[in-house]
Amino acid sequence: MNADFPLPPPLDPAVAAPERRAGRANLRQLIELRWLAVVGQLATVLVVHVGLAIVLPWAEMLSLL
Repeated sequence: MNADFPLPPPLDPAVAAPERRAGRANLRQLIELRWLAVVGQLATVLVVHVGLAIVLPWAEMLSLL
């Protein structure tokens, strides 16, 4: 590495642990949010198909989820 730009010191494990926990919590929340979106999309398609009696191209629509 160039002497003008030294590497930062390694993170202390006690300091890095909360950051890892926060990262995992964020990832878990994003995964839950994605599944909620998928369920919402499926519910919308079912309401349109059953409630409004509109014929939908199921295979193409489900392939996009």
